[in-house]
Amino acid sequence: MVGCQVRVVDAFGQAVESMQRYEQWSNSLTEASRIAAMRFVEMPIVNPTLMAKREVFELGFRKGSWPEDYDLCLRALGQGCTATKVSEVLFDWIDSDARLTRTDKCYAPEAFDRCRRTYLLDGPLAGKTTVDLWGAGQGGKPWLRWLQAEGFTVRRIVEVSPKKIGTNIHGVPVIADTELPPPDGTALIIAVGAVGARELIETDLVKKGYLPGKDAWFVC
Repeated sequence: MVGCQVRVVDAFGQAVESMQRYEQWSNSLTEASRIAAMRFVEMPIVNPTLMAKREVFELGFRKGSWPEDYDLCLRALGQGCTATKVSEVLFDWIDSDARLTRTDKCYAPEAFDRCRRTYLLDGPLAGKTTVDLWGAGQGGKPWLRWLQAEGFTVRRIVEVSPKKIGTNIHGVPVIADTELPPPDGTALIIAVGAVGARELIETDLVKKGYLPGKDAWFVC
């Protein structure tokens, strides 16, 4: 699969402020390894730019209760397909309130969550019983509750907030990011949505020996 960098604009060709973070994130994903590693955050290739070999599309767009393009992307990557992106802005993506993304429940945040969680269970978390979680804020707590509801033992929660470090949340000890040990085969789920946090965490994890997409998975 291949895509390109994009510019998100309104009908008048002006940048859409609310989409700038997504635009910057998407445009930063050009290498196959990073696209694979970040695929549970959001659709890593903007749909209108997607080109692929025939066998990818033969997997089929499935009608259901979640985004059909995201479903196809996660299935393809989960089955060993690779994706990359041209490091050049070649497409103006027009955003408007009339887009299905804004109006159809299949593209609501809850629908994206159902999709990414299904493929996490079928992929990185398949056969696992214990996981680690980074994030105990607004982004992390729903993931903690979901992981525990699915029967996973959450071994530890990693945090940077001094107020949370040393406490227990839903029975799980909270440690500082500086105390995170090297990878040992336990999947690390990163659920931190603050602006700029994802990039800082990714850099820190690499220094600690983690390989995003193998040991660690970003989900928001």
